[in-house]
Amino acid sequence: MTDDAQQYRQLAEQIKTSFNQHFLNAQAGEYTPETQTDEALPLYFEMVPEDKRQEVLGHLLADVHEHHDHVTTGFVGIMPMLHGLADWGYEKLDYTVAMQADGSGFLQMIADGWSTLGERLENSPGMDTGGTSRFHPFGACIGSFLFREIAGIRTDPAGPGFEKIVIRPVLGNLAWARARYDSIRGPIATDWKREGSRFTLRVSIPANTTATVYLPAKGPEAITENGKPLAQATGVKFLRIESGRALVAIESGEYSFAMQLTGEGDHE
Repeated sequence: MTDDAQQYRQLAEQIKTSFNQHFLNAQAGEYTPETQTDEALPLYFEMVPEDKRQEVLGHLLADVHEHHDHVTTGFVGIMPMLHGLADWGYEKLDYTVAMQADGSGFLQMIADGWSTLGERLENSPGMDTGGTSRFHPFGACIGSFLFREIAGIRTDPAGPGFEKIVIRPVLGNLAWARARYDSIRGPIATDWKREGSRFTLRVSIPANTTATVYLPAKGPEAITENGKPLAQATGVKFLRIESGRALVAIESGEYSFAMQLTGEGDHE
C-alpha cells in the first residue's frame, strides 16, 4: 500500500508538471485559453504553482467582474467555481454568481424551464427527442452549492465518509436556511437564521462523528451554546480564529449557537 501511494504521488506530480508546462503562461500568471474554467479548475484541484496562485486567482476574479459577476464556465467548471470561490474567501461573490437572475445564471435557467441551448430535462422513453439529449444535471450543480455552501454541510478530508464533518455556511443575502443531509453516518442538519446583527445556528451531528463549526464571531466570548457561555458548553471546544471566524469542535449531538455577527467582507 505504501508503494502504491508513493507511485501515485509521483504520477500526480508528473501530471501537474506536464499540465503547467502545456497550459500555464507563467509570465502572465494565467492559463490558456484564458477562460473562467481554465483558471478555476487548476486552482480548485491545487495544480497551480504556489507562487502563481494569487495571479491566477486575480485573473479569474477579473474575468468574473468583467462579465458583471456572472459565470461563463459551463458544466466542467461550474462546480469548482461555486465551491472554490467560498474556499478562497469570496463568499459574497460566490452567492452573487450562483443567484444571478439573468443569463447566465441558475435562476434564469429555472425561469426558462431548466432549458438552455436546446437541451431539456423531460424524458419520454420511446419518443423522438427532436435532436436534444433531454439529460442535463442542472440540479446537481446548484444543489451541491446549496447543501455545501448555503447549508454549510461538508465532509472533512481528515475523516472520510463523514466520520469528520465541517459546518461552514455561506450567508449571502439570505435571512435563513435549513437543510438535512442523510449521510452514510446518519442525518446531518443545519438551521441558521440572522435577525439584524444576531446570528443563530442549530446543528445536529450523528453518533460516532465529530464536526468543526465555523462561526461568524470575533472570539469565543461572543458565542453562547444553548444559552451558556461557550466555555461552559458540553461537548464543545474552541479551536482558533481563522479568516474572521471562530472555529469550534463539537461531538455528536444537537447544538444551538448564538452570537452577534461580525463584518463579512470578501477579500476584494
